Amino acid sequence: MVAGIRALRRFGSGEQGSMTLEGALVFPWVLLTTLLLILFSVGMLEKALLYYSASAESGRAAFAWSHSSASGKTGGYPSGGYDGLYWRLGDDALLAGELGMSADGNGSRVDIGNGGGEDGSPAEKKLRKSAEAFPSFVGGELKYRNQGWLRTVSVDASGGLIPTPVLRFRNSAETRHSASVSSTVTEPAEWIRTFQSVRYFREKMRKKGQSAETYRQKAASVLAGKR
Repeated sequence: MVAGIRALRRFGSGEQGSMTLEGALVFPWVLLTTLLLILFSVGMLEKALLYYSASAESGRAAFAWSHSSASGKTGGYPSGGYDGLYWRLGDDALLAGELGMSADGNGSRVDIGNGGGEDGSPAEKKLRKSAEAFPSFVGGELKYRNQGWLRTVSVDASGGLIPTPVLRFRNSAETRHSASVSSTVTEPAEWIRTFQSVRYFREKMRKKGQSAETYRQKAASVLAGKR
């Protein structure tokens, strides 16, 4: 009896097997924590890449907006690929935006990943070129708005490869990563021409007196006929 008690005491005070016991208790927690950190890092990386893609395509579309055949990356265009001299007045809704004739306050828009196509206005065709550059798992839309003094190309993108349960496990309300970016179309020379045209048409309407509204309606009907 005494020998058994002594053997039990030696077993309890000994260090044999302590590493195995500690490893069995600690390793699962270390592994779980590592996996959670990896998933969190991958999620942040995916969101950053989505924002970068949206920002890049928005900037490229705004950069090459003045030429429908130009590459968004380099600005180069093929020989003979020219736009009409007055494409901004009708196709880009410049005159309508200046005189407040545009019926569509939201401008032009296309969906990301809609399969492309050649139909639509010139503005929609330009947006579609950038929409086709997104990966297949990204959705959303590209929008262009011309307010005369301000022209913007905006991208609202969403998507990703991270499953929804993982996003919810991060205590996040979103079911998909999303990014919203806007870029301004800048053309210094065109800005001067726009300013001069605004002065011209406003002076014309001012001289019409009480028939200024009729003048605007006639101009709007002409623009609508061109479209």
